[in-house]
Amino acid sequence: MRKSLTIGLTTAISAAAIAAPAMAQAPAPAPAAANAANAPQIHLSPIKVQTSKRGYVIASVPLTAINMGKQTVYVNYRSNLKAFEPATGGEFSGTSGRLGVPGDGKVYKVYTQRFAFSGKTAAQVRKSLKVTISNPTGGAVITDATATASS
Repeated sequence: MRKSLTIGLTTAISAAAIAAPAMAQAPAPAPAAANAANAPQIHLSPIKVQTSKRGYVIASVPLTAINMGKQTVYVNYRSNLKAFEPATGGEFSGTSGRLGVPGDGKVYKVYTQRFAFSGKTAAQVRKSLKVTISNPTGGAVITDATATASS
C-alpha cells in the first residue's frame, strides 16, 4: 500500500511540475500601439501611368511620409519591370535602389518617385507594374509596402 501511494503521489507531483510552467507563462506582450502611432510612417499609393511625348512610359509612385520629424528615413525600393533613365533629363529612379525620404518637420507630406519604361505600352505597364519598399531606417514603419498601377 505504501509503495502504491508513493508511486501515485510521485505521478501527481510530476504531472503538476510539467503543467505548472506552461500554465504560468503569460502571453508575450503586444507592441505598444502608441509607439507605432508616433513612429515615422511611410506608405505607397496607387501608381499613375502615362505615355511621354517621346514614346516611353512614365510611372509616378506617390510615397506618403507621416510623422517624419527632422530625420531622413531611407528605404530600399524595387520595381518588377526594368526601368531606364531617359536622355531627356528629369529625375527618374532605376529598377532598384535606396531612397531617402527627408523629414522636413511636416506631419504629412507626399513625395513622388518616377520610373521610365521603354518598349512597353502604358497598358502593359499599368497591367504588370509593381513597386515595393522595404527595410526602413530610423525606427520608421512601412504601412503599405507595395504599389500597383491604378486603372
